[in-house]
Amino acid sequence: TGQGGHRANRRQRHRDATRHRRRRATSRPTTSTTEPLSYLQTATSYNPSRATQHRPLKPVTFTEIVGHVRRNTQELAELFNQYREFQGQTGDLPAARDFLKARFDHGESVVFIAHVDAAPVGFAQLYPSWSSTALARVFVLNDLFVHPLGRRTGVASGLLAAAERYAWSQGAVRVSLNVAHGNAPGQALYVARGWIRDEQFHAYHPLPDRR
Repeated sequence: TGQGGHRANRRQRHRDATRHRRRRATSRPTTSTTEPLSYLQTATSYNPSRATQHRPLKPVTFTEIVGHVRRNTQELAELFNQYREFQGQTGDLPAARDFLKARFDHGESVVFIAHVDAAPVGFAQLYPSWSSTALARVFVLNDLFVHPLGRRTGVASGLLAAAERYAWSQGAVRVSLNVAHGNAPGQALYVARGWIRDEQFHAYHPLPDRR
């Protein structure tokens, strides 16, 4: 064959390679997520599978909420509602929002909320109390929740640090929390941050008679 034949062969091989690449591209499965993101749509690029603990892929900001602000309460209420569902309760967004607003209106709660790219991904809620024996302020860390998009990236540790700093700034002598016996990751996190397991007291809870 002459040069014209060589050129024709090269053109044919190029066309074959192009068709092969197109077939591969159209046959690749598309990725999708069934995660109910709702207001977290702006965080869909946040990929915790590539992150290491305490090194989030994107900057995390922590905001202190000590009073009712409509925007803060709304975005927190959605996280709070997901947290309650995670704890086995039936979701009820209006009730969650009303509960948080009442806590803020009466100065009964301090909340720290974590954002990634302006999307809320976690929160910690402190309830103020007192110690009679110490004659001093104490706080109960009643709620700590991180959305799956923010887990294993240092968000939980950052929320704990923010809660601790606030408690110490208020003269508190202790911050207390309860953790499920089977929650090994949570227990490891608290120990890593220097929290001490209570070996002195048992917890007992009377419940109202529902008969």
